[in-house]
Amino acid sequence: MPTETIVTFPMPSPDCGAIGGWFQWAQALLQHTRRPTVILVMGDRLAIGTIRASKASSLSVPHDGAIVGFDDIPLTA
Repeated sequence: MPTETIVTFPMPSPDCGAIGGWFQWAQALLQHTRRPTVILVMGDRLAIGTIRASKASSLSVPHDGAIVGFDDIPLTA
């Protein structure tokens, strides 16, 4: 049975708040040797970038992992 752990990953620079910048950060995270099963980000735009990076890495959300963001922007409603 696998052991559950919480892995932290360095946050991107402050100018990475746009969807495209977060995409690059998420790609690096998803290539980590211990790819996460859940990614919690601090906003819907960041979640969108992370979902796009998952799809670009041929990962299925939510089958291969869950992505959680929050702030209720219209695009995610």
